[in-house]
Amino acid sequence: MPALVIKSFPDALHTKLRQMAAAHRRSVTQETIHLIEVALEAEEKAPSALGTSYWATRKLIPEFEAALNAGAFSGGTDSTQIISEERDARLSAPTTTPTTSSNSSVSRTAQLRCVPMRLR
Repeated sequence: MPALVIKSFPDALHTKLRQMAAAHRRSVTQETIHLIEVALEAEEKAPSALGTSYWATRKLIPEFEAALNAGAFSGGTDSTQIISEERDARLSAPTTTPTTSSNSSVSRTAQLRCVPMRLR
């Protein structure tokens, strides 16, 4: 059977533990095991701290949820890779004056920046 050794156990806590053990007619070891069992059972019954966080239970705005369900963000594309490619393309291409015509090509980064966001 495994043994548990607790170093630097506070005297005041040991005194309380000894008093509780005497009140319940148990040894200090039996009382300690009982208290640990009770604490672990309570922990198992309580909802997980990770499962009840804000991010796990937040309500998504309908537009974002629809895009998420449609698989919009499941491509696995790393945004840093896209930004690096565009930066390298800008550095290697000759500089030109941007046009505002509807036929002009808009970078993927600019498209991402122009997505309207509605905050709640």
